[in-house]
Amino acid sequence: MRCGAITSSALLLSGLFLAAGSAAAYAQLADPPSAPQQAAGALPSLESVRWAGPAVRLQDLRGKTVVLLVYATWCPKCNEWSGEFFQQLKQAVTDKPVVVLAINADKSPQGVEQYLKQRGFFAPNIIHGYDPTIPQRLGLESELYRYFLFGPDGKLLGRGYAGTYRPVGETKSWSLPEQLANSSNLGQFTVLKAEMSETVKQLLWPMELGQFNEALLGKLRRSLKQQEQKELDEAMDRYLDAQLEQVRQLAQGDVLSRLEAFDKASQLAAIFKTHEQAREARKLIAEWTKDKDFQRELAAKRAYESSLQAVAAKPAKRESALLAVAKRFEGTWYGKKAEEEAKVKP
Repeated sequence: MRCGAITSSALLLSGLFLAAGSAAAYAQLADPPSAPQQAAGALPSLESVRWAGPAVRLQDLRGKTVVLLVYATWCPKCNEWSGEFFQQLKQAVTDKPVVVLAINADKSPQGVEQYLKQRGFFAPNIIHGYDPTIPQRLGLESELYRYFLFGPDGKLLGRGYAGTYRPVGETKSWSLPEQLANSSNLGQFTVLKAEMSETVKQLLWPMELGQFNEALLGKLRRSLKQQEQKELDEAMDRYLDAQLEQVRQLAQGDVLSRLEAFDKASQLAAIFKTHEQAREARKLIAEWTKDKDFQRELAAKRAYESSLQAVAAKPAKRESALLAVAKRFEGTWYGKKAEEEAKVKP
């Protein structure tokens, strides 16, 4: 790969975005990416990613635009502009229903945190992860700042190289942040509202990501003003009602939908213990535990996910781990998935 080469390329973003200038007005700092092997139109599997915080569940991000950014820290030429790119991207997604999944693909995660601190690339809707196998699994020719853009419906809108920019005088306007800043359809929030105070917004962002700590939120709630407490309580009720309704709808679907319903119900029951919605979720879980076929599907899912986590940093063991899951849970949905993925060489 020619890290310093400058070539012209058409923008790879599509669909919902209001283009700011023609594709020919953009330049690149490296070769354009190859097409990913991941099937177009669907969010990729991220089970093997090691997240800096709670695990990310892609189904919890539906309804929002998702930027999947794969990057490395070792490229000196890329590092000349990565800080500026990060800041423009961070600004473009502030207070918008956009989630950035920034996945580092270095051979070792050592030094990544300092790299990000130097560039100030932290925000409630920027989630960091590590997975050295993801460039190969996505069919990328390089781990140097490639991105995939998914719409609120989870379908692929575009993919490209993050080093693409448009000259603006003596500065650069990076294409991905610019397109996000000018988009008219990025999705919607589940609980956040524009009129909320910034303090309440910060507290509620984890709920937008499907992550929540009721005990911590209860503690922080006591420090809020009365109006802010009211905003928080009303948002909580809206969120829990929506989550319970989603569980009920998913429970009527296929195996994958039912497994997702179980995960959501378990989350409600475990985290929101004192709420009426949690009691309803526990009733649903009790019904599912009586279904032996469903319990086997659930066990297969857990084995598949834990196996991928265990071999995340050991690609050579990936095939044997997946084949073990396929053999143990033959006939289940995740057993079949493990068998198929074992055929794909990392």
